[in-house]
Amino acid sequence: MKKLLLTLLLGGMSLFAHANYNPNNDKLTTNQLIAQHKQLSNELGYVSELFDTFTKSVSTGANGRSMDLKYFLVLFSRYFMAPLNYNFTYSNNVYRADPTIDNIANLAETCLLLEDRGYQNIVDSSDLCFKLVMVYFIGGYTRDELQTLALMGSYFSVQEFSDMYSASQRALANADFDNLFSDVRKDFESDLPSKDYYLNSDETKYVERLFNIKLVSN
Repeated sequence: MKKLLLTLLLGGMSLFAHANYNPNNDKLTTNQLIAQHKQLSNELGYVSELFDTFTKSVSTGANGRSMDLKYFLVLFSRYFMAPLNYNFTYSNNVYRADPTIDNIANLAETCLLLEDRGYQNIVDSSDLCFKLVMVYFIGGYTRDELQTLALMGSYFSVQEFSDMYSASQRALANADFDNLFSDVRKDFESDLPSKDYYLNSDETKYVERLFNIKLVSN
């Protein structure tokens, strides 16, 4: 599945993507949000197919059964977030995520803000908003936690598919995963949502329905 997702990704992505996360999306005017929604939707359109491929694979494999939360997060980070983070850089313990990750955070926040301001018609103009908001929920609705999942996924991926990565990227396999990458210099704080957040949020039922699973904590 990972190689399929990576093939889809490289076929659709812009090799010159750039992003800066905006911590003040809520300060933008509605017109600015609408413009940002249009731009980022165009840039991230390919993610929709990746999302569909990943959810179908998990849904078919799970077939409605219970799935341990930790295992689900490993699947999500390793086989969905890692392909999106393919162009990360890592050198001398300094890590920079693929710009796609910040673009996802920006677009998800933009969708949520437009919905809050009564522009549901724009949000519903495609299913990309729904999909990325689900991704952002799994990422704790915060840029730091979404970035942590992307980093975690790439940590697993460079070990499983080392031939797909450069020598400097493969060095990420030596990072301190047990302490949530405390030894890695990065522009976000490593963190993950709590078990209660995943199991008892209002959005949990949508994730379970989407992936055809019942999340549990063993």
